[in-house]
Amino acid sequence: MAMSNSTAIRAISLLPNTLPISPVSSNPNRCGRIRPHRRSGLVSAMAAMAIMAVSFLAGGDPVEHARPIAELDPAGVDAYLRDLHAREPDFGKRIIAIARDSLGTPYANGPLGEGPGAPFDSDPLMDLTRVDCVTFIEQSIALAASHSRQEAYDRLQKIRYKNGIVAFEHRNHFMEADWVVNNRFCRDVTRKLKTATVDATRIIGRKKFFELLKAPELAAKTPNQTLTLTYVPGSEACKAAKRLPSPAIILCIGKQDWLFVLHCGLFVREADDRPMLYQASSTAGKVIASEFTGFFENNGRYLGFTAYAIGKPS
Repeated sequence: MAMSNSTAIRAISLLPNTLPISPVSSNPNRCGRIRPHRRSGLVSAMAAMAIMAVSFLAGGDPVEHARPIAELDPAGVDAYLRDLHAREPDFGKRIIAIARDSLGTPYANGPLGEGPGAPFDSDPLMDLTRVDCVTFIEQSIALAASHSRQEAYDRLQKIRYKNGIVAFEHRNHFMEADWVVNNRFCRDVTRKLKTATVDATRIIGRKKFFELLKAPELAAKTPNQTLTLTYVPGSEACKAAKRLPSPAIILCIGKQDWLFVLHCGLFVREADDRPMLYQASSTAGKVIASEFTGFFENNGRYLGFTAYAIGKPS
């Protein structure tokens, strides 16, 4: 669940960010097919076998490719990235492959920080064994753009921090006001989806955020920010899905008056044209793939979403 980055997530809400199952919609024009968030053991086993088979036919190591990234040691991550770059030259497709290979990664609220001894958040600077909705996106992009774990680690700091300065006050805490602004490899495509849109203005409560984190010294010197953004209403998700780039960053717009973004994920159009949202879910307790249209049609927590095409970060 996210309003922003990891610590911001921790500060604002304990409500679940996803529904346990995407109910079947009565809408005859819905996009794609429903996929439940939870699969039976038999279906999961069959899916794992399918992944292994596809990997084998592609000429790779089926056992290694079937393993989630979360289970790989540093040397295993290096080998995974070498293989991924060798078989997939397209950056966007590497993001999608990493998202799929992250399914099942355990969810943790605010798993990343500034490292041991940091004054405000001493969680590690990188952790592939557990993610929240923001770090899932950040680490997926960093890995897709890198040839080794160390390169991904270095790139991740440039993604998570303004100007790459590793300090809590420089972290991209608010997705809508910091993250997509400072990460210029992202391009807002919300207005290009040929759907109805809504313009909304709110005061981003930076002071309140730092007060919630019991950091009064930062609250005292940090001004609030008035921000206007355009979002697609959730009722337009089916129509929007037809024009969304794959992959794309999806920011879920909530109803709080002092921030916009409560959750985020990666939009992926599957080979059979199903629109899916890959996300780290606090409800499921892991990374899952949810049917995109149903996620917004059946979740009253969100007003809608903004969408961003993903370029390769430097």
